Amino acid sequence: MEVIYYTESDFAGGGNGDVAYYAVRGLYKKGYIKRIICRDYKETEIDSSLIKRFFPLGRTLPRIFYGIQRFIYPGFNAGRFNRFLYERISLAFGYIDSCDIFHFWAYPYKLMIKAKEIGAITIMESGFQHPNYANKILTEEYKKYGLKLPLPNMDKLLKTIDESDYIFVNSKFARNTYLENGVNEDKLIQSFRGVDLDKFYPVSNNLRNKDDKFRCIFVGDMKLRKGVQYLLKAWKELNLKNSELIICGHVLWDAKRVVDKYRNMEDIKFLGRVDPVKYYQMSDVFVYPSLVEGSAKVNHEAMACGLPVITTPNAGSVVRDGKDGFLIPIRNVDALKEKIQYFYDNPTEIKRMGKNARKNIENYSWDKYSEWIVKTYENLII
Repeated sequence: MEVIYYTESDFAGGGNGDVAYYAVRGLYKKGYIKRIICRDYKETEIDSSLIKRFFPLGRTLPRIFYGIQRFIYPGFNAGRFNRFLYERISLAFGYIDSCDIFHFWAYPYKLMIKAKEIGAITIMESGFQHPNYANKILTEEYKKYGLKLPLPNMDKLLKTIDESDYIFVNSKFARNTYLENGVNEDKLIQSFRGVDLDKFYPVSNNLRNKDDKFRCIFVGDMKLRKGVQYLLKAWKELNLKNSELIICGHVLWDAKRVVDKYRNMEDIKFLGRVDPVKYYQMSDVFVYPSLVEGSAKVNHEAMACGLPVITTPNAGSVVRDGKDGFLIPIRNVDALKEKIQYFYDNPTEIKRMGKNARKNIENYSWDKYSEWIVKTYENLII
């Protein structure tokens, strides 16, 4: 079997790039990987001669384009422009040639068609819900703040969905949005996300709370899609004594005006983009009220650190409501306040649900994900 794997992220560089790495790792061990196409990459045990970058300078040019969108011309759709270049470069340099499986993120339609022409099975990795659903939610949200959602090329994206052989969806919620939008059930393969159980682990309660403060934590870049605007509002209205909200992540352009209103609050700590492990371990509850996701890996990380999680069904989480934390509706400040207050008032429930969360997430290691990818590919080829 020969596999070509395509991702617009930095291979093994965090986020979706980590998902790509753990998928490829298992295939590489079996000798199945022919080529990896990516924006940039981090050195791993994967033979770097198999990796092709879109640009010699890695992510430098894409960053310049996003800088143009952020600081010079907000109407410039950097993501769409980058995707156009990635696809054209991959075609020009002949990165898609004879293979058995072409696995790709986003929607490189022309690359997918080329792979189909040479007889490859095409697999689209969906990182979110169906785009019709996601765009509806986000368009509504952006409108509230007088912003225009930078839409992808929807015609191309929908054609890619329609003509790919299979689509990996990483949560039941995401799968249902595809079914509701008319996608054939037979082409949907439900995958899952993993977590590094050695890196993310619980600490004793004495280490977690040395100063007896009640701490909630949010990890992720602050953008409207992730619902941070509702968490900040809920936290301010709760006004809990001896408590602290920790936020790990950069502020992106669409949420900047919202976040700036809370900068002067002493009980909110904006840490920027940092390694979150020790901050998970010093916190009591993870809160992630996302509106649009596939399956947010930060929920997995928090659970691995023994934290109960307050999140939404839209986040595609493996959280079991009432056992590992709580699932609440999107955009619901009252529900956020209620569940945060519940944990504030019931510290024994933090311990109980935190233990449940760790035990549950142990079923979702990256090793199991790598093994699942290999078996799934082998079954498709057979």
